[in-house]
Amino acid sequence: MEELGGLPLIEPGVDYTKIGAINQKRTTAFVNHVIAQSVQFLNRFSAVCEIKLAAMSTKLQSVEVQLQLLEAKLNSIPGTAATGTAPAAPATGTVPTDTGTEVPPVETAPSDPVGPLDSNQPTVADDPRYAKYFKMLRVGIPAVGVKQKMVGDGVDPRLLDNPDLPAPAGSGNIPESDDSSIESSETEFSD
Repeated sequence: MEELGGLPLIEPGVDYTKIGAINQKRTTAFVNHVIAQSVQFLNRFSAVCEIKLAAMSTKLQSVEVQLQLLEAKLNSIPGTAATGTAPAAPATGTVPTDTGTEVPPVETAPSDPVGPLDSNQPTVADDPRYAKYFKMLRVGIPAVGVKQKMVGDGVDPRLLDNPDLPAPAGSGNIPESDDSSIESSETEFSD
């Protein structure tokens, strides 16, 4: 027995010249099977991660909206609005954000209607497409929360400030928010 660096070398007692060759087709099939199984596992894992990430994003947005509603409710209590106010915006007309960048203020449309109010056209307050938003205001939900809901539904939140304006013409109803998009993405990646 020979030694290499103080460790004994054990020589195999197998004569490789007497052992037959490994079948290449069988080896290729095994390797292909392992690769295919690994790819399927990684694809499933990726799909599950994407679904969970989308669900967490939705939950995070919900928490942010609830936080805004809570802040609005706290600010509506007399005596607490002055203690938790944010720093004033700079004189440049831009609004600072948490990341340090500044966003220009959103320009609002004039509150006066463009033309005379048509007696046949319903106002925003009377239009059934917007009735749920005005009901939310009547039950005590802060306007900030209602406007956030309107943005989420794809509706112009400025309509809430001007309920006497004629309702925008449109054949479609306000899109209902549901979880069908999440369910369709789950089935999209399933086997």
